[in-house]
Amino acid sequence: MALRDHLREARNRLIVSLVAVLLGAVAGWFLYQPAFELLQQPIHEIAARDGRTALINFEGVASSLDMQVQGAVFIGILLTCPVWLYEVWAFVTPGLTRAERRYAVGFLSAAVPLFVLGALMAWTALPGVVAVLTQFTPPGSTSNIIRAQDYLVFVMRMILVFGVAFVLPVLLVGLNMMRILRGRQILKAWRITVFGIFVLAAMAAPGADALSMFYLALPLVVLYFLAIALCLILDRRRDRRDARRSDTIELGADTATPVERLGEL
Repeated sequence: MALRDHLREARNRLIVSLVAVLLGAVAGWFLYQPAFELLQQPIHEIAARDGRTALINFEGVASSLDMQVQGAVFIGILLTCPVWLYEVWAFVTPGLTRAERRYAVGFLSAAVPLFVLGALMAWTALPGVVAVLTQFTPPGSTSNIIRAQDYLVFVMRMILVFGVAFVLPVLLVGLNMMRILRGRQILKAWRITVFGIFVLAAMAAPGADALSMFYLALPLVVLYFLAIALCLILDRRRDRRDARRSDTIELGADTATPVERLGEL
C-alpha cells in the first residue's frame, strides 16, 4: 500500500474507534452514578476507620459536570475495548501473511479478557492503595479532602496501566508474528521485565505484607513467560519452514531445465 492508502486506512480505523467510544460514552453517562458510588467507598472506609474527615471535593460550579463527562468517556473506553483493540489489530494485519491473519481472532479473544482482567485487578487493589497512601496524612486536626478530578485521573491511570500491562504479552506475540521481535530477544530481557512487574505490583499493593504484591505480580509473570514460550515455538516453526523453502530453491537451481521448457523460454 502507498503512504496515502495507509493514512486513509488509519483514518478510517480511527473514525470507527471514535464512534464506538462515543456510543460507549452514552452508556457510560447512565452508568456514572453507580460507578462513582463504588469509587467513594475507599474514602468512606478511611473516614469510618480512622475517624478523620475524608471526602471527595468538587471545587467549581461545573466540576461535577466535567467529572461526569470524563467518567462517561472513560467507561465508554472500557466498554468498547473489543472494538478499538480489533481496529488496532486490523490495521496491522495487512502487513502479515494470509496464514498469520488467522491469528487476528485469537489476538482479539485473548486481548479483551486480559484487558478486563487487568482492569478488575486494579479495581480490586484500589481500596488498599488509597488506604495506604492516605496513611501518610499527619495525625491531629488534618483531613483528606481530595479533589474530584485528581481522584478520577488517579483511578483511570491505575486501571489503564493494569489493563495495558495484561495485554502486553499478547502484543509481544503479535510483534513476534510480524518478525519484529524474536523469542530469544524477549527472553534476554526477562530479568528487567520481572523486576518491573514486581515494582508495578508493589506500587499497586504497597501494604506491609509481601503476599498481596506477589498475588498481583504472579499473573503478569506467568503471562509474560507464556508469551515467550509461544514466541519460541513460532520462531522454531518459521525457521523450519524457511529452511525447507531454501532447500527447495537450492534443489531447483541444481536441476537442469527440460529441453521442452527451453523452447518456451
